[in-house]
Amino acid sequence: MLAIPVGDEVYTLRESADGLIQRLVASSPLLEGGQPEPGTTLAKLQDAIHAREPAEIDEADVVLIGVELEAWRLEAGGDLADDAEDLRSAIAQRLSKPND
Repeated sequence: MLAIPVGDEVYTLRESADGLIQRLVASSPLLEGGQPEPGTTLAKLQDAIHAREPAEIDEADVVLIGVELEAWRLEAGGDLADDAEDLRSAIAQRLSKPND
């Protein structure tokens, strides 16, 4: 399970958490041991999974997660799991609002 805050809401990925992590592994800098560089979006999400707490992310992390989810949706022909689609929609809505 992975909890991701977007604005004042927290979205929980259950069935899509592993898929999002795998996508971020492919696009994140990794240290020699295969661990993500500290401070990266991937590291923050993995920390949240291990802590069983909502991820401590900033707006740049939200944007990156949104980009990954949108790319995943396009690759899947517009069909994402419900939890991922809810998060993608929330991020898209959040990013369409001017500086809230």
